[in-house]
Amino acid sequence: MYSSHCQSTFLVILTAQLQQLTFLSGENKLAKYLDRDTDSGSAPLRIFCSICGSNVITTNEQSDFVRGHVIVMSGCLDDEAKFVPKQEFYCKDKCGFVDVKMRTQKFEGMT
Repeated sequence: MYSSHCQSTFLVILTAQLQQLTFLSGENKLAKYLDRDTDSGSAPLRIFCSICGSNVITTNEQSDFVRGHVIVMSGCLDDEAKFVPKQEFYCKDKCGFVDVKMRTQKFEGMT
């Protein structure tokens, strides 16, 4: 059954300053989508692989929270990421069976 309301189990992301991002290869295989259908009202630029469709990065210069930064999808990294999550977003939409035991700062949506 399809619902226009998304629920989420996990999407692990990393953030960095935009000028810290360097592509070593494959940049010519990326496609861009300006997402205007968001609950925050801002329009993130979603950049994904044009071959497999996987999300790679997101930027959003309209968002005070994201401006000047890049959101990197951890699934596109070559090496296993070694980090400890600090924040959770869209907690209002998480699936009922998800019970994260980590101490994180929690947000109901995107601030």
